[in-house]
Amino acid sequence: MDDATVDEHRSSTEVASSRRAASRWIAVVGLVIAVVVGVAGVNAALGEDGVDDRLLVVDDAGTVSLLDPAAGSVVFEVDDGVVTPDRSALFTTAVTGDGPVLQSRDPATGDVTGTTAIPEGREVRVVSADGDAVVLMAPRPAGHELYEPEQRSMTELTIAFTDERPPIDHTLDGNFEPETLSVDESTLFLLQYWPPLEPDRYFVRQLDLATGEISDVATPQVELQPEMRGVAREQTIHPDGHFLYTLYTLPAGAEPVHDVEADPGSDTDRWAFVHVLSLDEGWSFCIFLPVPIGTGDEATVGLGMDPAGAELTVVDPSTQTVARIDAESMEVTDVRSVPALRATERERAQIAVTDDGTTYVSNGWSILELVGEEMTPTAAWAHERRVSGLSTSPDGSQLRFGRDGSVVLFDRASGREVGQLRAPGGGDLSLLGPPSGAVTEIPLECAC
Repeated sequence: MDDATVDEHRSSTEVASSRRAASRWIAVVGLVIAVVVGVAGVNAALGEDGVDDRLLVVDDAGTVSLLDPAAGSVVFEVDDGVVTPDRSALFTTAVTGDGPVLQSRDPATGDVTGTTAIPEGREVRVVSADGDAVVLMAPRPAGHELYEPEQRSMTELTIAFTDERPPIDHTLDGNFEPETLSVDESTLFLLQYWPPLEPDRYFVRQLDLATGEISDVATPQVELQPEMRGVAREQTIHPDGHFLYTLYTLPAGAEPVHDVEADPGSDTDRWAFVHVLSLDEGWSFCIFLPVPIGTGDEATVGLGMDPAGAELTVVDPSTQTVARIDAESMEVTDVRSVPALRATERERAQIAVTDDGTTYVSNGWSILELVGEEMTPTAAWAHERRVSGLSTSPDGSQLRFGRDGSVVLFDRASGREVGQLRAPGGGDLSLLGPPSGAVTEIPLECAC
């Protein structure tokens, strides 16, 4: 990067900001450290004709909003909403004069498109890929999330449908939490916590919605034990909706897991893995991540996928390591050491991958740009306020991220902020993408 290019990225405040950022990112030759403080107003391009450039976001209180970069406005906001993985529908519950109902809404307008009567005291937990089925349960107690289970010996859940199918009620003997539905909506995949009243481990199970039968999820890894250990950090769904990928790491002091696919005689201990769940064929598979991933601050490991769904990227800032996984073969194809990576304690790495192969990684306070197969650092931007959420615009021209309850619009070509959009709810934001499109990142409530 020549001096003229460096000058384009600098402002009068950047030198002082770079000093403050030194503890977060270490500069390498040609690396630009900058805090862009100027905002040129909200005037985002719409991208290609017919491409919806608007952005669905959800804050840490569960408020779903649709933001319009072109108009610089909020289209709608819905409290306690759940968006389908493909962003084709939005669900929430409400109490009407006729009793509690499940509401389906248009994610492009926020308008209610239909209602279904549901039992009292239920909230949305899981929605199917296309939004035709919704799993409801009693609200979680404060402090208990998907991977921080409550203590119970019996689980009651309701599956409601948006078509003519009647609701299905199931009472399960044991401590279960729903995770996702199969593509054909005939099977609910669950986590079974054991022991029910003092859970310290869990198993991946499947519930046949027609018969109520619970069974193990098949795996081609015959030596793999069904018992799951570790903490789920992030989930990514394939753009076609047929595979769910969950990144697991092992907390400090835990025993490592055994890589059943490792070469005989080699070290098989692993501290992180990606669990793959086939949502159309009903099998699971573990992709074990090579050392040193997960051996440092395991809470900082993050997962991302390219827009085409061809490759997964795992980033571990605490060990300065990046691994690539071929999504079709489910094999680790490349491992790179990236010395420019730096971790912020207990902040999970957030990843956005563009169509042109550029990878952006946030450690919560800075964003690092990595280019090409070599993962070459080319630029970095430090922030005095925490960054949450990371995505690119549909046309790939903008990087977008949450900061102080707003979405920052960042032009990739110039390396400048070009606008901000305030989300009504504020707080930490997850950026889901435009309505009715393929989504790749699912924010986990337990990613801490």
